[in-house]
Amino acid sequence: MILQIREKQMQVFGDFMQKQFEDRMLDHIKRYFSKQFKVRGEDQTRTMIRYGMQAATKYGMQRSCDVAGVVDLVFILGQDFESNPKYQWAVDILTSAQFDQYDKITALYDRINAYTTA
Repeated sequence: MILQIREKQMQVFGDFMQKQFEDRMLDHIKRYFSKQFKVRGEDQTRTMIRYGMQAATKYGMQRSCDVAGVVDLVFILGQDFESNPKYQWAVDILTSAQFDQYDKITALYDRINAYTTA
């Protein structure tokens, strides 16, 4: 017997996995960005999480930890970080060919940490 998985079944599975990731990120945001969560509420927070997930995909992030890093970036720098000239450095890192996914997230956090501890 050969197991066949149809495209529709894969889509359902993908949607399920995406929802699970979004739920985990919501718990993460509630814990680490609690003030922002209280101000925005669940619906707006989920919208921002989805935006971060889409941005991560645009920048080639595939591992869940790297996608989570981009979602965090949205909450740290703001949902407009890609168009805000103040954060061009973040876009430069995300689009850089010299870094792999992990190194991009590390470089972003190093830059953020240097800025916030200076």
